Amino acid sequence: MFTNRTLPKHIKSVDTGKMSRKEWEDFRSSLSTLGGSDVGACVGLSRWKSNIELFYEKLRMYKKEFHDSVPMIMGRELEDNIRKLFAYYDVENPDDFVDNYAAKNKVNSVRQRKATFFNERMPELHANIDGICKLAGRESWGILEIKYQSGQAVRMWENNLNPSYIAQLITYMEIMEAEYGVLIVIEDANKWHVHVIERNQNFWGNIYPTIQEFYSCVKIAETLIDSTPIEAEQFSLAASAEPPSFQEQSKPYESFLSSYAKAKETQLIIEGTQEMLDTALEIKTLQDEMTNIEDKQRHLKNQVRKYMIDNQAQVINFGDKGSITYRNQLRFNIKA
Repeated sequence: MFTNRTLPKHIKSVDTGKMSRKEWEDFRSSLSTLGGSDVGACVGLSRWKSNIELFYEKLRMYKKEFHDSVPMIMGRELEDNIRKLFAYYDVENPDDFVDNYAAKNKVNSVRQRKATFFNERMPELHANIDGICKLAGRESWGILEIKYQSGQAVRMWENNLNPSYIAQLITYMEIMEAEYGVLIVIEDANKWHVHVIERNQNFWGNIYPTIQEFYSCVKIAETLIDSTPIEAEQFSLAASAEPPSFQEQSKPYESFLSSYAKAKETQLIIEGTQEMLDTALEIKTLQDEMTNIEDKQRHLKNQVRKYMIDNQAQVINFGDKGSITYRNQLRFNIKA
């Protein structure tokens, strides 16, 4: 059951149950290992944080200002209730939940473990799990992870599953050597999506080498920046050890770079290289092409708007090919 008595000797735990909120945050920030919530950014799956931002966070050279929010507070406060309610949720017969709850018929065993876990076989990682559970019909315990999202955020993903959440849960399963995990996504505080995820060696085999490479880059950079107290020199040295960035994370990477640049107090002018000039010229060409495409798209949309206004229509119906609607906004519901 993942207690200190049942854990293998190579899996260690640090009790966090008696820590205050500040003590817990200080402890977490002191860790050089990656947590499960870091993995999505590390391997290029996160849309909100790039692996480069995570890299400088781990070096303690960058820290985004933390702002608590209503969803975050609600998530923390409601998590224990979700654990209690999940005891009545039969993953094979989800429609029985209300009846199970009314009859106080618990079908799953659910526990909370207030601890941080480390597996000596994976020295790059640590796990802060939301709980453990034993599903009805299963002999072994699995990992429980609880997330809160708006309906809009849930629908962003294929199968309503954020791949970063999958990566986080599978990472916890590997650290804890559990054979399955349960991901509960609370949507708009009134609906839940329950996903049972089996341990997946193929998925893990694809992402763990990237985690190892990232961690190695951090350790190399730590050694380099220890050689000088000058911030500008530290950044240059750390930059030489950066992991490769992901094109899929170009938007959060851009946000990080803008934020980091604003924090700089001094302005330095350097001579440009031919490589940078070629890059700038390519960007300028792409910007011109995008402007032309946007102008053409706007021109064509105006033709559609004018046609619908002239015909006093709000909908153009194309049968099984879809439709165009124009009320407050022009919307294309067209099947290719």
